[in-house]
Amino acid sequence: MINKTTNGYDNWGGLFLNADFVDVHFTDELTGYAADGRYIGGPVYKTTDGGYNWFGLLNFPRNVFTSTLRCVTFTDSVTGFAGSAPCRIVKTTDAGDSWYVVNRSGLTDTIGLINRIYFINPTTGWAVTTRGGILNTIDAGENWFAQLNYSISTVFYGVYFIDSLYGWTANVNARPYKSIDGGQNWIQQTNLNLFSTRDIYFTDSLNGFVINGLLEQLRTTNSGNYWFSQVNSQYAIRSFGWLSNNHGFIIGDGVYETIDSGSAWNEILDLRNIGLRKLHSPEKYIGYAVGYTGLVYKYIDTTIVPVELTSFLTEVNNSSITLKWSTATEKNNQGFEILKSNNKHIWETIAFVEGNGTTTSPQNYIYTDEITVSGTYFYQLKQIDYDGSANLSEIIEVKVFQPFTFKLYQNYPNPFNPSTKINFEIPNQSNVKIILYDISGSELEILIDKELESGFYTISFNANDLSSGIYFYKLQAGSFIDTKKMVLLK
Repeated sequence: MINKTTNGYDNWGGLFLNADFVDVHFTDELTGYAADGRYIGGPVYKTTDGGYNWFGLLNFPRNVFTSTLRCVTFTDSVTGFAGSAPCRIVKTTDAGDSWYVVNRSGLTDTIGLINRIYFINPTTGWAVTTRGGILNTIDAGENWFAQLNYSISTVFYGVYFIDSLYGWTANVNARPYKSIDGGQNWIQQTNLNLFSTRDIYFTDSLNGFVINGLLEQLRTTNSGNYWFSQVNSQYAIRSFGWLSNNHGFIIGDGVYETIDSGSAWNEILDLRNIGLRKLHSPEKYIGYAVGYTGLVYKYIDTTIVPVELTSFLTEVNNSSITLKWSTATEKNNQGFEILKSNNKHIWETIAFVEGNGTTTSPQNYIYTDEITVSGTYFYQLKQIDYDGSANLSEIIEVKVFQPFTFKLYQNYPNPFNPSTKINFEIPNQSNVKIILYDISGSELEILIDKELESGFYTISFNANDLSSGIYFYKLQAGSFIDTKKMVLLK
């Protein structure tokens, strides 16, 4: 690692490694893979902590390649592919721990380098090559066969399918190709004046985007029949990276962003000439971009809360307060700090409950706080991401009515005239006696003398028949005795 920054580019953070990254794919917010194209048979790097640390996969089969690594992609958390030359595709089914060469069904090496591998679902995918070749698999990448072998002078840079039938290529030295039958037939779009496309992406069947040459980006709104220019860059642009159909980036020496489905693109000036090549987004709020000289940049859309809290409830049971909360989805969720307060001003962290990282399934959580003193308590959840960012939940107020000890409270109001209230609590069934005394200690009146269940109690005292002065009241319950002073002012 040469250098690292986490706040130099607003929502972007940068990392520099001793590698030349040409492609990147993250299976979730924490686990990602980057293809190093610098060396012959260059390795795949992996991170398991959201890009903060990377390590080379030592078991990657360098010996099967005679040229640099070009691409890497995964179809799930453990199944991935990497491609280079001559027409070599390797596969892993254990998250990169081991790799093997897949069957090319007799294809010759003359079909070129594997430039891009793209899957529309876990079983069906395409690979495009530097010598006019398009390969297809329908068995999860175990076997590949040629759908097109056009010309060794045509370099295919990209392939994208809108659905299982409609697909497009991006290629140099020839117009783009289009398929309407899942790649069984590819038709060159001779009506288009596009001869050097670098990448292509469709948000739906009508709206698509293409990079033409290295400086121009175009858009179609009628399924590719007509394309119009949107961006003319001063700096090279190479590929698209989309967080969602609304939010996307053009990646290259010039970096552009759209947040309105591609209607408008704005350059991110601070990322100009950084040298990014590819961007991949595992979720709609986070993206990872890579480039030469080992660049790895992480983008976080801080307007999107990664954890959706659907409920936060409490239950009181004797001396316990049970907190229960649920989430609909979780993204990058390290866990929850449980905050507690007596006044909503001073908070303390009483526990940490681990989250479920990333999941689209509802999750339920529970924590029990044992209470030793009755009263009113406030609770709040602090949800923490793996990168340290946090979000606070609503505040919940809980009143504990089950007493834990014998207690006599100061009467209220005090001083009083002529009435006041005396509160007390008992933790178990007891004979309770409260006696009123004057300042000399003489007994004046028994306010209560009876067997009571555990609980909180209030008695009212009217002093109409007494004169102003200082009085005392004493609670006796079993071996417990306590006395308080009251003041009558008339």
